[in-house]
Amino acid sequence: MEKNEAISNQSFLTVTDQFKSNIWSEEYGIPSDEFGRLLNEKNHLIEIRRGTNPIVIGCPHHTKNGVSYMFPGRPGDECVGLVTANIAINLKCEAQIYSHATDHDPNKDARSPYFTKIFDDNPQVLVEIHGCGNKGINDIEISCGQDIYGDPQLFKEKFQAALKKLTARLSKSQDNFDRSISNEFKNLNIGAQLKPGSSQGVRFPATHTQSLITSMEKKIPAYHIELKPEFRKMRDTSRMELTGRGKYISEAIAATIAEMYKLHYQKDIKNTLTKTAQGLMG
Repeated sequence: MEKNEAISNQSFLTVTDQFKSNIWSEEYGIPSDEFGRLLNEKNHLIEIRRGTNPIVIGCPHHTKNGVSYMFPGRPGDECVGLVTANIAINLKCEAQIYSHATDHDPNKDARSPYFTKIFDDNPQVLVEIHGCGNKGINDIEISCGQDIYGDPQLFKEKFQAALKKLTARLSKSQDNFDRSISNEFKNLNIGAQLKPGSSQGVRFPATHTQSLITSMEKKIPAYHIELKPEFRKMRDTSRMELTGRGKYISEAIAATIAEMYKLHYQKDIKNTLTKTAQGLMG
């Protein structure tokens, strides 16, 4: 495995790690020692490349399990970096994960290392993964801020189709957990922004998020996805691993992103995905 490279940034308290080692340990979903260490660090930008599909999965607000704030007044998204990594693995694309920012908000500051990295390679689709609390009625929310090139309602439609295939597969499993997840996922509340620029349909429309505004200026379809804690984190805050729900939801999200890429650009990347993600596409 290639050696990881760490690069410091003088303008922010940021160290960028070009992570080339194994994401998971021998057990799928449990981060390798090195990946887990970086996810627990403050002010680390973790750059993952697991293929060449022109899609970036961004994660600007990751914090480790049990740490609910990045800096005063700004909630963190506990363990969402694990879901982000798994989406990128299934999509064979790039992920940029910012771990525990303490001096800036990575997707709101156009000067930040995270902000620069997500646009460095001229992606054709940007998807940012976030975490939300338990207060809202929606288990998952899909929006695109003001980006007129995104279509959150169509994303929801394709996501629901992927979930339908997923629940059908899990319902036939011999594993009790899989069958319970199948029943649970059939009843998920999925909210989607009514249209770009609207505040209807979701609690967090991300209409002032600079990364989505810049995506629109560059004519890039961009999406903002919010996940409740059960998709991101273990109840035991001493542990950080991809939950079963997180594993399955990230596979469905990956398949949906591939479907949206096909619709946006009339290019099919299905055969480049993992077999699991392929099976959830139309």
